Amino acid sequence: MVHQFGFEPAELAPRGRNCKIALPTAFIHDMASADSLQKALDTLAHWLSVIFSADRASITIQRSPEELNVYSMVGNRAIPQNFTLPVHGTLVGRAFSTQRLLICNDLNESEDLDCLLLAEHELGSCMDAPMVQGNTCVGTLNIAHREKGAYQIDHAMTLQCLANWMAMNVRLHQQISEMETLARTDALTGIANRRSFIETGKVRLRDFQENGSRFVVGILDLDFFKQVNDQHGHDMGDLVLIALSNCVQGQLRNIDHLSRMGGEEFAVILPGVSYDEARHVFEKIRGCVEQIRIPLEQVQLRLTTSIGFSEVAAADQIFEDVLKRADLALYRAKSGGRNRVEAH
Repeated sequence: MVHQFGFEPAELAPRGRNCKIALPTAFIHDMASADSLQKALDTLAHWLSVIFSADRASITIQRSPEELNVYSMVGNRAIPQNFTLPVHGTLVGRAFSTQRLLICNDLNESEDLDCLLLAEHELGSCMDAPMVQGNTCVGTLNIAHREKGAYQIDHAMTLQCLANWMAMNVRLHQQISEMETLARTDALTGIANRRSFIETGKVRLRDFQENGSRFVVGILDLDFFKQVNDQHGHDMGDLVLIALSNCVQGQLRNIDHLSRMGGEEFAVILPGVSYDEARHVFEKIRGCVEQIRIPLEQVQLRLTTSIGFSEVAAADQIFEDVLKRADLALYRAKSGGRNRVEAH
């Protein structure tokens, strides 16, 4: 018996109107009830094990050009969820890169990494189907059985049909996620935008009202930015804004939130800090910006920023209450000579 073989997409394509596959109605209902990509993948993995009487079922999604990530799995834990598999040197990677359904009916005879891992956990055969949308493969559906020789072309046709259907769902979820990310991202600097900042602020205020989790809001405004644009052009202005963004990010923790509000104005949310701790952070930011040097033809462009901040208060009803106080503090920093930090 040939222990490893595959099928071209055309070989598994439906032939005529009488070529059908049967699926449990509960499977369709459960898939329709999934309200996120992860739930859809988990639901499908469960039903793959049921439909094919598989001892293991998993789904991989492309993580990078060279890697696949196991996003969902049920049954035998030979290759656990969140495990990263290389495209090179694995059966699943070859199914992904060639866009061909592949079967290994004797895992002990394979030299592929994933097959070896499955064999070590007493599995005998496996089948991997590429999820292809248009010309793009987004991942694979994978099933395995303890018995050798478990899978033939009729199993392959069913699994490939499910893979084709799921590919469309995965790609749709990915496109929606990409659109949502773009809607919350500043195109120039790559950080969050005003919309994201307001949404995050509302969540923080609700958490404060329910759990007492304090936070501080700061607003940064680049001093004399209009002169930079007028004297050196908007391309130089863009470089300055990117440099400022990078500088500020370098002073923040992973849990802090930095957004570009528009123009030369940026805003920061610092969760779980005191007034004194917040002032220390903003002074570090001010000092960092002061050290930025943008090389020009004969001189170096120097920058400064004015910062206003305010701590959330029990009387705050909406997030804009905190934001307004931070804005008033920024006005004081500007009117007080710039390149300074003020609180309200």
